[in-house]
Amino acid sequence: MLVKTYAGHGYEVRDAAVCRDNSKFASVGGDKPVFLWDVASGAFIRKLRGHDGTINAVRWAAEDQVLLTAGYDQCVKVRRGGEEVQRWWCLCAAWGMGDEVQRAGTHHA
Repeated sequence: MLVKTYAGHGYEVRDAAVCRDNSKFASVGGDKPVFLWDVASGAFIRKLRGHDGTINAVRWAAEDQVLLTAGYDQCVKVRRGGEEVQRWWCLCAAWGMGDEVQRAGTHHA
């Protein structure tokens, strides 16, 4: 049973991550920005730009205050409040057959 559809991406969706309180989620894919969504209403909140290629992975961290994204531009971006706070190249992550970052994760101690 389909519960809700969130439409807005112009290309394929590669990953999505829901924050801990289930109030919002982030989705990423072939169209390069990160899309933030309100879960309850289905409304689009905002786009976060900055990657130069397809984004393969998205994760919430630090009590949902930080968003990590990784993609074909060989870059992992760290954002707080929508603003990029750090960029890592060749971070310890799961690499694909080419140069893209396929997955990234966080560790909660």
